[in-house]
Amino acid sequence: AAVEAVLARYRSEHGVEFHAVRSRESGRKRFVYVHLLVPDDWTVVHAHSIADSLEADVAAALSDTVTFTHIEPIGEPASYDHTDMPGATSQP
Repeated sequence: AAVEAVLARYRSEHGVEFHAVRSRESGRKRFVYVHLLVPDDWTVVHAHSIADSLEADVAAALSDTVTFTHIEPIGEPASYDHTDMPGATSQP
């Protein structure tokens, strides 16, 4: 629920989407994996800045969590070709 709250805030504040959201635990550590779908006109620098902020916000919301973010363009059909992954969605 904590991760979903962070993702919902980013959807609202930054106009991004997510898919292929997965998590696992190993010992006392948690790991979150997420595909961050960003507007096509964003620069790489801007997308990475948002990804860095997202990772920090997830860590603040859920202690002992490491987040791995994969950035993809929201308008590119190939960004949705991960249907073999848990949490992946086909293009809306």
